[in-house]
Formats: sequence, C-alpha cells, structure tokens
Amino acid sequence: MIRICIYHWLPLADNMLLEIEKKLGAQSPDHVTDIELERDAVTFHTVFKFSRDARAEAVFPMPGKINQRGFCQHTLTLAPIPGVPLGALLDELVPELKRAVGDLLYSIAPDAVRSKLAILSAGVTPFQQFQSATLDPPTELAARDFLFDAQVSAILLDAQTRDSVRAGFVVPSLGLQVKTDSADAGAFTSCTGNTLLFYSGEFTPDEWATHDSVIYKYCALVLYAHTLDRTTSILKQARDHLIPLRRRVAIALQGNVAEHFDALTQIKRYLMYVNIKLPVIQNVIRHLEATRHTQTFAAKMTTFDAPIKVFGYPTIRSIENTTWQPPYLIGKINEETRHLDAMFAKDLEEIQIVSTELSQMLEGSLLAEQLQIAQQSLDAAQTMLEIERRTKNLANANKSVITLLMAAIGMVIAITFQVGWVETIAVGSALFALGYFTTAFALKRHASYFRLVIPIRACFPPEALASWIGQHRLVKNNTNGNQITCSWKQTIPVRLLSHTGVQLLREHNLTREHDLTREQNLARAYNNGTRPRHNEYLKQTFDVTVEFLRRGFLSTVTLETEYFDTDFETHDLVERVFAGLLDSACLKPDEPQETSLYARTLSLLELPLEEHLPALNKLLTLPSVQVSQIIQTGASSQEDASLSKVDLNELQDLNGQPRAYKEWLSETLSNPTRSNLLGLLGLRNVQNKLRLLERLEEEHIQHAHI
Repeated sequence: MIRICIYHWLPLADNMLLEIEKKLGAQSPDHVTDIELERDAVTFHTVFKFSRDARAEAVFPMPGKINQRGFCQHTLTLAPIPGVPLGALLDELVPELKRAVGDLLYSIAPDAVRSKLAILSAGVTPFQQFQSATLDPPTELAARDFLFDAQVSAILLDAQTRDSVRAGFVVPSLGLQVKTDSADAGAFTSCTGNTLLFYSGEFTPDEWATHDSVIYKYCALVLYAHTLDRTTSILKQARDHLIPLRRRVAIALQGNVAEHFDALTQIKRYLMYVNIKLPVIQNVIRHLEATRHTQTFAAKMTTFDAPIKVFGYPTIRSIENTTWQPPYLIGKINEETRHLDAMFAKDLEEIQIVSTELSQMLEGSLLAEQLQIAQQSLDAAQTMLEIERRTKNLANANKSVITLLMAAIGMVIAITFQVGWVETIAVGSALFALGYFTTAFALKRHASYFRLVIPIRACFPPEALASWIGQHRLVKNNTNGNQITCSWKQTIPVRLLSHTGVQLLREHNLTREHDLTREQNLARAYNNGTRPRHNEYLKQTFDVTVEFLRRGFLSTVTLETEYFDTDFETHDLVERVFAGLLDSACLKPDEPQETSLYARTLSLLELPLEEHLPALNKLLTLPSVQVSQIIQTGASSQEDASLSKVDLNELQDLNGQPRAYKEWLSETLSNPTRSNLLGLLGLRNVQNKLRLLERLEEEHIQHAHI
C-alpha cells in the first residue's frame, strides 16, 4: 500500500477551533463529511479527486485532523496502480494532493491566520525593491503559496512496493531520489526537507496509525523547525535591511538635509512598512512559543529525545542525513526558540533608533522650511503692497496727465479755428470728460484679473501626463529637483455669468472677499436658488500653469486671464481641464473604482454638481461601503460625534430624497448629452452608486412595511 500524509502548521489562537468547525460545516457535503469536535481537535473526512491521461476521475477518501495547536494532518491511502511506475505516480499525485489540501486549509482558515501566512510568505521587502516595485502579493496568493511550500509530506511504502524501491526511482517534482537499496527499511529526504519517503517491509502499529502516528510526531518536529527557520529568516531580513539605512541617514546629516528630503521621506515610509509587519511576526512567535510549551509537543520531543527510543522505529532510525535526524532537530528547536525574542527585540531597537533620528531630522527640516516660507510670504506681501501703491499712484498720474493733455489739445484746436472763448472752453471740457472716462475704463479693464487654482492632487501615469502637456506649445518649463512647472496659453470656451447673477450675489451679501472665496460665494448662491444666468460661450485665452512631480503626481492646474468682467463659469473651466486629462488617458472612464477625481475636485472648490442635490459630490467621491455606513450611522444616531454638520446635512438629504439622486444617476447613464460628464465621473462609479441607492430604497420600503 501507499500512504501519503500531508502535514501543516497554522498559527491558531485558542478560540479558533470552533470557527474552523463552522467553516468545515459550510463546505459542500460531497467534499467534507463526518465533522467531529473533540476536546482539543476537530476531525473530519474529505475526498481527493485524481485523474491522469484524461481518464475517468478517481475519488479517494482522506481523513483529516486539526488540533488546538494548529498541527494539521491529512492522510491518503491507495494501492499501487498496475502499469504505472511508482516514481511517475508519485510525481503526478503528490503535487496535486498538496495543492488540494492547501486549498482546503485556506478556505477554512480565519482571516487573521491568512494574514499571518501571507506575511510569512512575503517576508520583508528590501529598501531598493520598496522604492521601485510593487510590494507584497495579494493576501490570497501569498497565503496559498505558503500553504503549498511550507508543508511536510510523508510517503509510506510497504512490502507491495519492495521491487520498485529496491530498483530505485526519481520523483522530479518533489526533488526526491530513492537510491538502489536492498535493506528492509529505509528513509529518503528531498533536498529541501519538505518531502520524506519511508519504506519498510513491515511498519509498526505506531508508525502506520492514521492520526498521531510516530511519523506524524517526527514530521511535526520537522514542520516546527521549518517555521522557526522562516520566522528567524524574516527577523534577520529586517535587521539586514535596516542597518544600511543608518549610512543613508549619516550621509544626510553630513550634508544639506533639504537635498536629501525625498530620500529621507522614503526611508521613513519604509520604516513604517517594516514596523507594520513586525507585530504580525511577533504574534507568530507567541504562537510558536505557546506550542513549544504544551504537553502534547513535549510528548513529541520525548518520543525521540534518546537514541534508544529512536532505535525502536526502523523507519526513523534509517534517516542518514544528520540535519533531519531527531536529536539534531530537537537541539535546533531548543536553540532557535531561545533566540527569537532577543532577535525581535533587536529589530525593534534598530527601528526605534533610526526612526527617532530620522523624525527629528525631518521635523527640523520642516520647521526650517516653514520659517523660510513664512519669511518669503511676508516679503512677498510687503512687495505686493508696495507694487499696488505704486500702481495706483501711476494710474492716477496717468489719468490726470491724459485728461489735462486732452483738454489742452481741444483748446489748441479751438483757438486754431479762431472760435470764441465759450466754444473753446466747451471743446476743452468735452475732451477733458472724454479723456477722463476713456482712461478710467482702460485702467479698469486692465486691472481686472481672473485666477482659478484647481487642486488635482492625484497621481497619473507619467507617459499619459507627458502626452497631455505635449499637446500644447509651452511658454515656460521650469524644473526644481523632482518638481516641474509648465505653462502654456490655451483658448477655452467658457460662459460668463451675467450682471444679473452678480447683483443677486451681492443682494445675498456673498461677495465680501474677506469672508468667502468667489467659488464659495457662487456655491452658496446655487444652494439658495439664485444661480446666475449664463451668457453664450466665449472663447477666452487663458494662461495655464501645471505643477507636478516626475513620478506623475499632478498637484494643481492654474488658469489666469485678464478680462473686464471676471465672473467666468467655474464648472466649464474645471470640466475642460479634466476633459483634456481624459482624452490623454490620464483618466480611465472604465476603471473599476468607486470614486471620482472630478467630483472630489469640485468638492474641494465647494462647487456642487447639481444645485438641488448637495450630497451628490460626496456620493460620487466616497466608496459605496462608506456611503452606506454613513447613512446607516446617521439613521441610527443623528448626534454621532464622528459625523460633521456638513455630513449630517448631506446624510439627511440622501435619506430625504433618494429618488432624486437615483433619477440623476439614471439620466447620466442614459442621456447621450452627458457622455462627457459620465466619462469624468466613471461608468463603474455611477453604476455602483445607482445600485446602492436602489438597494437603500428597497431597504427603506421593507423597513416601512415592518
């Protein structure tokens, strides 16, 4: 007979056995049956399906057991298949069995266990890789990889396979080579130690037991030693990656800290990354120590703590590799267990030292930068005041000179034509008035200045951002380290707000510059139902300035122009800028995200997407889960301190008129004239928010019926 045993260790807490039993019960009855919860373990039966060469699928029963300390046992027993070499059978069967058992354990493992397995699999990324590549794989992929790699497989062959064993064979997928041997018992290990093959003409009852056999006790020691090795390796990785960072910090101290600011910030982020992972490793260490000090694990070690005991089991004593002999494993476990806490403490100390010094350097550098910026702001403010004073004086002087000159010219012309003094004074007065009003109008026109700063604050693909900027002829391109500033002139169709609308704003006392910005004034006018009327589209040339970083982070887009009537429709300008980003593939309308950068930017400018739907911006900015949570929290407790007054007002509006929001979203999806707006908001985003509102409306109806 052939018996294949797959052993795993999971970092289970004391209260997780009941959760595992529930998840086993939730499996398909055709897959998992006979679930029994014992005092310190749960036993069950599962099945393994196997087929080769496109033949009929064979189903093998496989008993399993998971104890309180996280040791998992799965045993498959089958007879040799006639006509199939033993090596070829094991080469196909064992990897499939390992994968099937790993998938089963992942499906029943609690989320906390999956996270620990994922971190054990991924380890700690080096600092160089942290800067240039994606960090860790997804939790599911990393946890499944760990379950597949960090297991111990024991293959037991009895007298029926004597001829194949004595002839020798190779299992390439397992890295296992069985040498030609005529002995009655033998043991062979793979190069990684994850697979062990035991052969005996006659196994003892303790060796052949389905659960808790001597083979299991030995493999539990191997499995525990493997996990210790992996944990120790991660702690060494962390320390090896942290020590070189001291050199970088020392170099920054010796030079100008401002020049190394980006590198120091990256180091700080890396320290946070390592500091997040280490507590999870600490939990694994605690699980290992708790397992080490249990009576059941002590009994496993007692089984092999003396040579005479090992000699009683022919298969175990046949292990030739010293690394995998029981006395060596026991000594290794005792030695590494004692060093785990010390290694973890050293890693924490290393992080604390580097992080403290780095924080002080960054804090000092930021304070110096703030003081410098404050000084520059004060100097700039004083300079602006001086310029404004001189400009006003110059304007008044120009007005006086031009008016007097016009009057003098008129009087000279009148005298030339030899008219009377009355006519001469009348002509001079008329030209004086004409010069005065013409000069005042020209000065006012050139003094009118429009400036809009659009806060983007988002990261785009550098190639797409370069494509968007490359469409225009640049008039300025300045580079300061990683920060780049580009400017160009662009003609943008935009609507003007009529004077009627401006007068309405003034009637509501919303045009005081010292109280509110222009965008806030317009937004409040919208909410009060006094949205200004628009004129026709006007093609106005704007100076466009963008500030971004080399890695693609776009900070702001600034639009500036001179015009006598500076009340432009801000929505048009913001939409035109985002339309350019969308056309250049900076924005992806089909991206599966539940947030809209366009809606978020309008929120920062305090501009509503729709006047009578004040919560629409927040609805399209936040994920559906968060919107649902806010609505439910507000519905259950309107005085929740975690919600601001603005959030509560918007929440009340969502609860008050969900159908209006649903109709607006439906109209946006179906109306072709809103195709540009739909691209800016995101198709998936609008669809998901519409489904959310429909679900909330159904819940309200059901609650009303109850």
